[in-house]
Amino acid sequence: MEQEALTKQFQEHILKVFKFTVDFLERHNLRYVACGGTVLGAVRHNDFIPWDDDIDIYLPREDYDKLLTMKEEMQKEGFDVLSLNDRGYYLPFAKVSDMNTTLWEQQEFPFLMGIYVDLFALDNFSGTDEEITAIQRRSLKKFYNYQKSVNHSKTCDLWRDLLNGRFKVAIEKLQIALSRPLRKCLLQRFLNYQQLYSSFDGDKSVCVTQWVGRIFKREWFEDVIDYPFGDITVKIPRDYDGYLRCLYGNYMMLPPVEQRCSEHNHLYVNFDKGVVPPHFPKYYI
Repeated sequence: MEQEALTKQFQEHILKVFKFTVDFLERHNLRYVACGGTVLGAVRHNDFIPWDDDIDIYLPREDYDKLLTMKEEMQKEGFDVLSLNDRGYYLPFAKVSDMNTTLWEQQEFPFLMGIYVDLFALDNFSGTDEEITAIQRRSLKKFYNYQKSVNHSKTCDLWRDLLNGRFKVAIEKLQIALSRPLRKCLLQRFLNYQQLYSSFDGDKSVCVTQWVGRIFKREWFEDVIDYPFGDITVKIPRDYDGYLRCLYGNYMMLPPVEQRCSEHNHLYVNFDKGVVPPHFPKYYI
């Protein structure tokens, strides 16, 4: 299938997941607002960015944590909320996933999901931008230490890498091998750090595990508006101009043609039903 047609099919399925997600959140009085490229798509294109294939939303930390406890209820409706509570999950943010589709994203992480919408927790902070950025970096370092423990890259040729002078590759493989027995400990260390900053408050808002160094004004997210997005509307910050300028600068300018491509590189996609893809490893950590 040509890339343009595949992207369009992805967008159609993602929109289905998004509509369910919004309905589920509203039924349970959970707050949300679109973020990142979804806001940019709404404002610049009144739709998806043409070459984009995901939807991103923020939830206040309290609502985000509550949603993660509603997994069984969501599964009854044919969807799932995926997070680090799921064995083998390898990302520092959650997803709402369509259980009737199959998606495998990265070779080294054998975790199956469906077509999804990304969910990010939004936390509030005080202090300088430099102090908040330092918290982001420490948090991500703890997460990446955990992520190594669920990485299934082969380490059997470690000595061969050393003998051939591929020292950086060898060190990475060694770190992966050494971290696997510590998986539970490394995960708990990251979650404990999250719990620490989730109790903070202030006039600045940050997604700790996304866009390091991008510090937003809390007031941008306290009032939202409905904005056209294809044949529906999405909730975006009322001061979307301030938010988008913080992220992208001159956001109405299109990127060069060579940069107009998806950031995702899916190994396997099945739009019809949940199946195990060919060559999928039959093991989890």
